[in-house]
Amino acid sequence: MIPLLLDAFFVAMAVTIIFGLIFATVLMMVVLPVFYAVVFRVPSKSSAAIPPPE
Repeated sequence: MIPLLLDAFFVAMAVTIIFGLIFATVLMMVVLPVFYAVVFRVPSKSSAAIPPPE
């Protein structure tokens, strides 16, 4: 996609594809795991490592 940034005819398509891929990557690597942890109430590792008081 980078070579298409230099071509006046394809620059809009190249920019759209590049930023779409970046957005989808951030969505899949950050937002989706956080959403999963919130919905399914996954305990964090810091709270799981602390033993409950007796």
